[in-house]
Parts: sequence; C-alpha cells; structure tokens
Amino acid sequence: MSGLAGFAGYCGHDSPGLLERMSSSMRPSPLRIRPWGNGSAGISVADHKESNEQKLLFNEEHSICLAMNGEVFGFDQERRELMAAGHLFKGEANGAEYCLHLYEEKGPAAFRDLNGDFALVLFDLKKETVFLISDRFSSYALFYSLAKDGTLLFSSRVASIAESSLIGRELDVNAIFEYFSFAQIFTTRAFLNNVRMLAPASVLQYRRGKVVTSTYWQMRYQEENQSDVFFAEKLSHVLKQAVSRRMGDDLRHGLLLSGGLDSRMLLAAADRAPVCFTFGDYDNREVRVARRLSGIRGAKHFFLKRDPDHYANLIDEAVDIGDGMSCFSNAHGLGFFEAIRNECDALWHGYALERYFRGTYLPRTSVKLLGEPLRSRLAPLAPHRLRQDMRDRYRTSLLGLNPSRLFQPPWARRLDEALGESLDELITEALPCCSDVHDVFIWLNTRYSRAFAFLSVTSIRAHMKERSIALDNDVIALHLSMPFRLRSSSEVWMKAMDRLNPAIARVINANTGGPMGMPEIVGWALKMGRKAATRLPLKKASLPYGAAHPTRAWPDFELLLKFSPKMQKEMGRVISDTDCLPGEIFDIRHIGRIYDAYMRGRHEYAVLLYLLLTFGKWHERYVREAPAGASRGAE
Repeated sequence: MSGLAGFAGYCGHDSPGLLERMSSSMRPSPLRIRPWGNGSAGISVADHKESNEQKLLFNEEHSICLAMNGEVFGFDQERRELMAAGHLFKGEANGAEYCLHLYEEKGPAAFRDLNGDFALVLFDLKKETVFLISDRFSSYALFYSLAKDGTLLFSSRVASIAESSLIGRELDVNAIFEYFSFAQIFTTRAFLNNVRMLAPASVLQYRRGKVVTSTYWQMRYQEENQSDVFFAEKLSHVLKQAVSRRMGDDLRHGLLLSGGLDSRMLLAAADRAPVCFTFGDYDNREVRVARRLSGIRGAKHFFLKRDPDHYANLIDEAVDIGDGMSCFSNAHGLGFFEAIRNECDALWHGYALERYFRGTYLPRTSVKLLGEPLRSRLAPLAPHRLRQDMRDRYRTSLLGLNPSRLFQPPWARRLDEALGESLDELITEALPCCSDVHDVFIWLNTRYSRAFAFLSVTSIRAHMKERSIALDNDVIALHLSMPFRLRSSSEVWMKAMDRLNPAIARVINANTGGPMGMPEIVGWALKMGRKAATRLPLKKASLPYGAAHPTRAWPDFELLLKFSPKMQKEMGRVISDTDCLPGEIFDIRHIGRIYDAYMRGRHEYAVLLYLLLTFGKWHERYVREAPAGASRGAE
C-alpha cells in the first residue's frame, strides 16, 4: 500500500537495513519506493507505479526534506503568492512541493489551513527537527514510537515499525478490548503497546530524543440559525465546489456508485460524469438503480460481480492493509482494482457523507410492527449517562454479545474498567465541542481512519488514487454550522440533491425500494413485501450462492461464513491456534464454543468471529515470532 516509513535518531546496531525492512512491509501491492537517508535519519515513500507525482523532495538548499502520503487541493492562489515571494516550483500542481514551500514561509503554522487528506513528514536539517503532521481527521494514519534510546520510528503501518528491534512486540490489551467491543479502536492506541497513532490535526516535533505534540484545529460546533432552504442551497453549492476542487485535473475519474443516497450526490455534483462501478453478487435492484443513475449523466457503468469466495479470497491482503485493526470484510473492492484502473486513474466514493448530513450514525429508538421498524426517533441522551449510552447505542457496539467471554478470566475482569477509562477520556474531550449531546457520537469518529468500515477506503489507496469530499474543509465547516435538527435527518440532503440534479433525486433509493422522503409507513410496507417475497420458493431458487447473498450491494455478513467452506476452514485454524490468538490473553476453548454456537444458528456471533480472524492472522504474521506479552498486568 502507499505510505511513509522512517526513523530519526541513533538506531545503533538496528540502523543497517532498517529503512529497507520498513519499506518492504508496505508492499502487498505493486509500489515504487523512494528512499532517503543520511545515517541518523531516513525515510521512504511508497507510491503506486503509475503515479508521476513526486512525494519526496527537498528545497533548493537541500536543508529541508518533505514526504507526503495523500493529497492537498485548492492551493492555486497560495502557490502564486509563494512564487511572488521568491519560491521556485518545479511542478504545476504538486501538493508536496506546495507544502514544502509553505513551511519555508510560515514554519509549523503552515499546516493549519491545508485542505485535503494527507500525512506529512518533514526533516528540517538546519534545526535538527523532524515534524510529523496529520490532517484534521487523521484520514491517512501515521503511527510512531519513541524508543528507550530516543530514536523516533514512524510509519503508515504498525507492521513497519515492528521491523525495528528497538520496539518490543508486547500487546496493548486495552486496544484489543476496544477492538472486540466496538469493532474499532477509538483512541490513538495500536495493538503494540508502545506504538501510537498521531492524533487528528496534530504536529509532532522531534528533536534530540524529545517529542512535543501540538494541535492546530479542533472539531467544534458553532451553529447558525438559518432555515432549511438556506442550508439546502449552501450544501448544494459547497458540495459542487468541493467536487470541482478535486476533479480539476487531467485524470480519468471513476465513482463507486451504489443505489443509495450518498455516492449519487457526487454524481449529481460533478461537472463531468465519472465512470461508474457497482459491486454485487448478481444483477439486483442495487445494480439496476446505479445503472439508471449513470444513464442520467450519460456515464459508462460497469457491474463488478463477486464470486462466492470473494471475501474468503481477500482475507490475507485485507489484514495487511488494515494492520489487523480493521475487519477484513470491509475491503469490498479487493480483486477488482485492476479492472477499475483500466477505466480510470482516481476512484471516488461517498463514504462518511451520511454521518455528517443525514444523521445515520446517531442513536435511535424504533417502534416495531410485525418485527420490522415502523417509526424511528432519536434516542434520548444525557451527558451524565453518556458512557452507558455509548456502550449500549453506539452503532458498532458489540457489548450485547458479551465480548469478555473471548478472554481469559483475569483479562475478562479488566474489560469493563478499561473501556470505561477510554470512553470517559473521549467524552470529556468531546462534550465541550458539541452543541448537542448526540454530536458526541459523530465526534468520536474524528479519528477517521479508525472508523469501522474505513478499510473500504484504505483498500482503494493500496491500489490506486482515491478521492472523497467528506473531509473537505468547507464541507466540514458547513456540517459544524448547520443546526442539529437539520443535520440529524435527510431532509436538507435531499433538497440539495434536487437543486443539483432533479432527475437523479427522483430515482428510487435502492436501500428502501421507494423514493426519497417517502413516509415511514410506506417504507415499512415495502420492507414487509420484500420479506414475504423472499419466502416464496421461486424467489429462493433465483438467488445464487444461497441465503448469504440478498438483493442489495453487500452480502448478509452474518450468514457469509456459514455459506463459505473456504472461510470456515481458515476460521477453524485461526481460532484454535495460539500463534494466532495468544493463549495467555484469549480463552481458546470458549471461542471454540462461540464458533459452534454460530454454526448452530447464533449468527449474530459472526462479527466477533470475523474480528478474531482478522486479529489472529495479523498476530500470526507480525507478532508470533517475538515474545508476546501484555501492556498491563492482569489483576
């Protein structure tokens, strides 16, 4: 995958070959490695072979070296100002070169207003200082560790840092607790005890064995008292400008287009129609709706059909790309990117837009009729009980499945306390920034690259250039200014889409089978009708691969394992092997009983099993050869 890796400081006997070893760990896909080193420091940039953009470069005096992972946008005017001030540019639109000269002009304050998705590493050789810089949401994760001898190691992947003998491979059990309780790690922890992710909007300064970290931006809500019409107009304008900012080049652009409401907004906002791609197990309603949307813009559309073993086949690569910290089943596009690259150079997606403007990540309660939700409302929350609300209502919470059963008794007794400490820390930081207590559920995903399904994005980056507008500065500024009542439903989103392209707005939502904004009772009736239809013998016979593959974009992941003998074989091996799941932490016998219960019909356990498979494969590959331990003694 594309990324950065390097070190600064005295590495002792570890120095020879360290940079090469760190670089090699970023090669699950064809990459071009650009290294630089001077004995006491070194860095390498891994990028796609097709990329012509220079991501590792020096200033004219060779006193500053900058490396970039990702991109920045919309700096044409600032570039002209820097040129007028005497800075020399070799490339027309090289974001790394712009950041380098901006630092020469402004110092560490240069990074505050950058608009893009990136991680930067900068060596100021005159000042003997190294800077690690994250974007506002850490969308390109950058991990680091400060060794006991004062050496700084950093990389886009934890596995690269683990190549150094200066870094122990003891497991951080608190990170493991978060992972198996919420299917993601909320904090800056990693699975290795002495490795941390650089927090969002942060500048880490390293000099002579010492580290100082500062924050240059914070996600803080400041609502404007304006109407829904005002914000619908503003949203349509901001989205169109954000797309234009990222599409104003000579690349061929593609879009992962579903039949839902997020990616179609990008199609509506684009000045030129991208090539569209839709995943599916067969030509179902999702694919047909996406094809119709593409036709409205006159865009080419490709249906990318998964085979029955699609997810079983991608496990190893998905584990590598996600560093074991993101469930393999979210790497949906692996196996298709060679075909996609034949048609486009940059691939767009609508990931995360729904959480900012449609309220889909907010906790809700529902009234059910005949087992299906009839009406949903925001769940009542209060600051004094937020810890419990997070445990009960967070979208990916697995605490209802009692994940403590996965661990040996001494560790199982620690889980609740450890989670409480992590949640309290995050809630205390989030509440002063939020205008409504519900916003805490959105704020917790400011560590964007730790979000549950983010592997769907990083798996694109491993193979080609990826584009999104979800974290555009203007898009986020609009989210922060919009009243909670307007961003907690889809009303403004739908009005903005209607302004951009009424024809696209009128196409049914494939997730519901009805038009946008239909009454909840109509949605309930449609769902009940589909539920009844799937019970018909003719309908069952028409579905390929079995019940794990319903009539939507993604398979039924709860059933996927049951219908995949290949995945079952690997699952059985991993959950019984202490090289994969260390026996001093995990209760192998109880995990085996959970797997047996799943196969007998307790399909809700699937997500726990997928997480165990992901972590186990990572541990087997990157930790088992060194003594594994725990970050804190069990009580």
